[in-house]
Amino acid sequence: MIRTTALTSLMLFAGTTTVCCAQTALDLARAAAEEFSSKSASKQKKLLQQVCAAAGDAQAPYFDALRASIEDVRASERLHAKSKLGKTKKARRRAPDADASWRLPASVTYRYGVARIEPVIRSGGRSQRQAAQRRATAELLLLGMLPDTDLVVADLQSRMDSDRSADAFMRFLELWRNGDESFYEALDRTAGTEDSVFFYDAMLGDYVSEFGKGKTEAAKQLARSLDAAHDALHESFLAYRQYRAFREALALSMVLPPDVPLPAHLTRYERQEQGLYSLRQQVTMLLALHDYDPRPVAQLVSESAPPLPAPLWSGSYDPYPAWNALFQRAIPDMVEASGETTKFLEEAEKRRTARAEELRLLARGVLGAAGTRG
Repeated sequence: MIRTTALTSLMLFAGTTTVCCAQTALDLARAAAEEFSSKSASKQKKLLQQVCAAAGDAQAPYFDALRASIEDVRASERLHAKSKLGKTKKARRRAPDADASWRLPASVTYRYGVARIEPVIRSGGRSQRQAAQRRATAELLLLGMLPDTDLVVADLQSRMDSDRSADAFMRFLELWRNGDESFYEALDRTAGTEDSVFFYDAMLGDYVSEFGKGKTEAAKQLARSLDAAHDALHESFLAYRQYRAFREALALSMVLPPDVPLPAHLTRYERQEQGLYSLRQQVTMLLALHDYDPRPVAQLVSESAPPLPAPLWSGSYDPYPAWNALFQRAIPDMVEASGETTKFLEEAEKRRTARAEELRLLARGVLGAAGTRG
């Protein structure tokens, strides 16, 4: 990353440190959202209508930019129904179940592999799905974010998904399931832990059938043995994970208030070492330079991003040199604005946190963090 005292560039790779002080805002929001969920459906609808109307009057460059992003997506008709990729496949043995760690409350998501913004399909009947959607909206507001911020996150990932060469691989990992989650999600959340997921012979055979076709040297190497297929699948996942997770972290960093942590599977991107800015801090600084409009930042990422290796298992994916170059070019403007990069970051975080706290207080005042159930 970038040292605060010089224009030098260093890369910051995987870590697992979370921001300890960020839990307060998150815990308060989740507790208030739980209280909101205990109210009747009619009461929830009434309260949400009130707080959404009030939130519509919140004025700040950050909120204005998000509203413009939301309107941009809706006007472009990029929202789609859930796509069906094919018949899913499940392994006989499962990875450990996913924990209840926090993720952005969302009613829509960007679906890698098909490049579509689609609704999040939840189990249960219609009333249960509607209740989940109301809770997601309430929790976003209680966290200090506008309703439909999840739509912005999906749109930003769509804009930054600049290399579609691995779509078939992503669909492969989507069709193979670990319970209710895709194999990509299972691999991603368990990577580097004692619960790391392993591949099954049936899955490896399917992988060879899908990607070992043809008479190229790469195809021949893949079909040589199960060990070769295992290594290729593992390397493909690592390369694609770096590609996808980097974009997920960028998108979330552009919308989350600074005191709300990234989800557990992305915390390595907010790890800060002595004298270095984390990726998340750098995103905050670039966002401030663009008047808090995330779309130009996403465009810069898309235009400068390196391609995935081809074939996917033939090498690693490193997004940092291109990103660091973007950040370095922006440093003179930060220095001109605030005198030094550290002060520029502090001012940007202070402004975003203050605006988020105003929205939280508004949401808690209307939705109620405590009291009798409606």
